[in-house]
Amino acid sequence: MSNDGDTNGNGMPYLYVSNEEVHPSVPSPSPPLLPPNPPVSSTSSSLLVRFSKEDIEEGKADEVSRCLLELPSSATYQVIFDGDIKKSLVQLKWTFSHLNMSSLLTKYRNTGQFIDLTICVEKEIILCHKLVLASCSTYFENLLTSSPMLANPHPVVLLKDMHFWQVEALVDFMYCGEVDVVEHHLNDLINAARILGVRGLMVIEKDSK
Repeated sequence: MSNDGDTNGNGMPYLYVSNEEVHPSVPSPSPPLLPPNPPVSSTSSSLLVRFSKEDIEEGKADEVSRCLLELPSSATYQVIFDGDIKKSLVQLKWTFSHLNMSSLLTKYRNTGQFIDLTICVEKEIILCHKLVLASCSTYFENLLTSSPMLANPHPVVLLKDMHFWQVEALVDFMYCGEVDVVEHHLNDLINAARILGVRGLMVIEKDSK
């Protein structure tokens, strides 16, 4: 997020505040960007957090500072302050968001929870989630967003001319973002990935970003 050189309309530069770094848009701004009261705590990790944890225990902290100081260490925040503390925007982020999502999706797959898609290949079946496969494969995205599939709460997809191990490995890749494959099978796996349009294992024109 960057607005270097922008002002809040009153000639006052925006100020970006986070619990990692403080980035004023111009050096040595004047007048002060933060309101004089309450004072900034010298032990605070952010200009917006004007109170210490001891202040919270004593009931002195304001609501915003209390919320931010009570965030877990894996959470980060960034504040865009434009001269009016009531209009400041707070952007919250969780460092482990993607890892948590991948872990939970794999857990739900392994436990059979929320399963809504069955893949049949070589007389074997693979149970998975439509959302995951549609997000990671152009083949499944096009298939599962077609009218007949949209009307089916749990479709069964039969894949021909593929081996079970190929599809299973690619589904593992879609869930985890990684997969191990025996070296002499690599070419076969990549060919299957091309057929299914697996993002991350082939160049897809519209996803070339």
